[in-house]
Amino acid sequence: MTKQVASLNPANQKPVAYASLNRRVIALSVDITLATIILIPFSGVLSYLIYGDQTVDVVFQRIVAERGSMQISALDILSKLYQANVVQKFFLLQFLGFILVGFLFVGSWVKMGTTPGKWIAECKILNEKTLSEPSKLQYFMRYLAFVPSNVIGFFLLEWDKKNRAWHDRMVGTVVVVKKHNWDKISKILADWWQKTKALMLSWYSNAAKKYTQSISKTGKE
Repeated sequence: MTKQVASLNPANQKPVAYASLNRRVIALSVDITLATIILIPFSGVLSYLIYGDQTVDVVFQRIVAERGSMQISALDILSKLYQANVVQKFFLLQFLGFILVGFLFVGSWVKMGTTPGKWIAECKILNEKTLSEPSKLQYFMRYLAFVPSNVIGFFLLEWDKKNRAWHDRMVGTVVVVKKHNWDKISKILADWWQKTKALMLSWYSNAAKKYTQSISKTGKE
């Protein structure tokens, strides 16, 4: 359900449609999928740099070998992993991952006021009071507020008249529906295709010309 209870511009009183839970779940799913795909190579490199050859599996196997038995308490295993700095490295890796994801999300918000997932779901983040672009600080704090908000705070937006999740309430933002101007988008894509096609034809024409000249020179020799 979308709620329309405010206005984008007090002068024209155009209604704001606050993004529903369904839209935001779709947007978040797309964003998480894209972020995962983008960060897989980075996480692999970071994991290697942080853990080296002392991964959890290696340390666990060493603990079992030292004990000569699989009968080890979970607390004992955790203690050994802590002594081997594996636990500390795990939290360091999670922290760095959180920072990398933050660069993607906050960077996208600052640059476009939305994310790829929110763009697909036709959503945009606005300042709750002014219904204008949030400040960079608000974007940054909004990302940090994801941690305490978590899943429960996200789904509680259904009981808020402006469909705000906890992290929206914390920093004073709302997510609204912003319909795309598909005619304008179609024109941009059409212009891009015409330029791309002209560039490709020019490249093929030059390549064919050079190939013909090369064949001609070879025949003369």
